[in-house]
Amino acid sequence: MKAMKAMKVLFVLAVSFPQFACSAGAPPAAVHSPASSAGLASDATSVVIPDLSGQDGATAGKALRALGLTVEYQSDSGKSVIVASNWTVLATHPSAGSPAMSESKITVHVAKPARTSAPESAMPIAPPDPPAPSDPEQPAVPSSTWYANCAEARAAGAAPIFVGEPGYSTKLDRDKDGVACE
Repeated sequence: MKAMKAMKVLFVLAVSFPQFACSAGAPPAAVHSPASSAGLASDATSVVIPDLSGQDGATAGKALRALGLTVEYQSDSGKSVIVASNWTVLATHPSAGSPAMSESKITVHVAKPARTSAPESAMPIAPPDPPAPSDPEQPAVPSSTWYANCAEARAAGAAPIFVGEPGYSTKLDRDKDGVACE
């Protein structure tokens, strides 16, 4: 592993500063420079990192793996990247245009795309729910019979009053069993 890192450093130095590159008796002219007609893209062991900004993470990952690179995702929020296609590429490290050795690890920095709402015409508008009755035990149709208290209901001869009968109210049903003024 250390030898691989040392080779990467030497390669980057050789590409960046060809005038100082000499290896095992090879003359400096044997080192590929960025200006050479062969370039890095044609070298079997080196590649140029493409600009993947704005692509989804899965597409970017496929492109980098096709170049023989290892991909690691890092989100801007610190969240784990489980489904790469749900993320948008911000940048790579090393950056686009940089040389890299085959099998190098490339960190792809990603972010979740901002959610966009659908156009209003495409969004179905549901009618508002009717207001819930304040007392589910009371009948849906209000009764014209009403008692202020159980004494009044008893005096009218209506006690006991069952749920659904005229005059029933939960305020008259102390134990909330459906029978008022027991």
